[in-house]
Amino acid sequence: MKYITLLLLFFAPFWVQAQILSFYPDTIIVDESLVLDEYNLYQIDFVNETDDTLFLSWRMIENTVPDDWFLQLCDNSDCYGTVPAYENMNPFGPGQSAFIKLDVHPEMINGTGMIRILIYKTGGDILDNDGIEFHFTAGNPTATIAPGLSDFSVYPNPADESLFVDNQTQQDLMYSLCDGRGFGRIQGALSAGTNQQLDVSDLVSGMYYLMLHTGETTEVRKIFINR
Repeated sequence: MKYITLLLLFFAPFWVQAQILSFYPDTIIVDESLVLDEYNLYQIDFVNETDDTLFLSWRMIENTVPDDWFLQLCDNSDCYGTVPAYENMNPFGPGQSAFIKLDVHPEMINGTGMIRILIYKTGGDILDNDGIEFHFTAGNPTATIAPGLSDFSVYPNPADESLFVDNQTQQDLMYSLCDGRGFGRIQGALSAGTNQQLDVSDLVSGMYYLMLHTGETTEVRKIFINR
């Protein structure tokens, strides 16, 4: 079984202003490779850093996952056995958290798929939303999902003393390398068409998350340090 948890607090807490709920960035992109014939669990936790109780709903607006894969969504209200069109989450007070979790089992079927979910205030305008995208690849598919930052490369992975980040996109990026607890260890900026060498010699061996921020979206990539 493969299990990955991300805290939204990696990026910024929820905040409420003028009755509009928001987190930064506007879209979270989780790009993952699935293990064939195993359950793969992906959870994103939302921590309420406001002084108010939050009432949130979510709506699935896109699902391109192969029909033969097992797919289930859970939140802090229930596990649904599938991915419903929409649901309301249980309210959660200051300092409490809620979550959305996807359980994906691709059987032995190669393929790609994407789940796109909007999160918004219960009873509010769905246009005032924030998004989560899960991009999945299993096995050796004949087609792949075009990632948000396909011209951005990170190598070597696993890394030892140094990690190279190469931004061949046409966008300036902010990046942060976070450990498994969500603490930022290395942050910086990378202009379009440039690259940098990051010194990771002081970091302990383990799994890290490289967050690539474009201003409107964030793409998450797993980085392993092994020495």
